[in-house]
Amino acid sequence: TALLTPSVTQDVWNRACFRSGGPAPGPADVALTSLIRLHGITINGGLGHAVAFLSTQDFHAGIEGYRYFGLDEVASVLEAAKLCGSDESTLDLLEARYNDLVPSDDILATALETVYMASPNAFAPF
Repeated sequence: TALLTPSVTQDVWNRACFRSGGPAPGPADVALTSLIRLHGITINGGLGHAVAFLSTQDFHAGIEGYRYFGLDEVASVLEAAKLCGSDESTLDLLEARYNDLVPSDDILATALETVYMASPNAFAPF
């Protein structure tokens, strides 16, 4: 197992946020970058905004990011949102469910820590 400290996971998170996983991202870095992008747009503009704003490819990459980090139920909510299109009432219900499942970034940070501990080589080295 890898040595895991808060600074390691914070560095991995920051590299995904600010440098798209770095110059040679590992598969986990790519998944994390896509997850963070979708999450950021969702929490700042709402789920409907994320559906409308992101390309289908980027939205699906975000969904796969959630799946990569073991957040399958969140991924399912996002898939349903993409399928419902612009149905506001359905999007509102799905956004409420998303917010229940991801009430803070702590959920995402815990998922990152779990995957990092299990598969540190899936991330680019520092």
